[in-house]
Amino acid sequence: MQARRRLPEVRNPRAWLYRVATNAALNALRRRRRFAWLPWRASDVPHHAPDVADQVAGHHELEAALGSLAPAYRAPLLLYAQFGLSPAEVAEALGLSLAAARKRIYRATEMFRRAYEGGAR
Repeated sequence: MQARRRLPEVRNPRAWLYRVATNAALNALRRRRRFAWLPWRASDVPHHAPDVADQVAGHHELEAALGSLAPAYRAPLLLYAQFGLSPAEVAEALGLSLAAARKRIYRATEMFRRAYEGGAR
């Protein structure tokens, strides 16, 4: 509802919508408890499925690496890498200049890589 009040001044609806969705998702993540959904029965797991323990460990490593990033770097990285926004769209969605968005995406990628590789050791 708060975001809807600004609708008439939106120049790029796609970037605006991603910003609204990102903010809502970040708020939801802050409120929810973390848990993993696992299959109900062993027969629900395909025979070729990787070991659940390995999947959970990998998920936790990714989550920890992302969690180590400050929100100012996490949001641009997720918008760019996960949601496929261009640097220009990331800039508009987050209220940054194009140069600042590119710099944050680059720095976030490097910080994520270091955190992820450091956690895998």
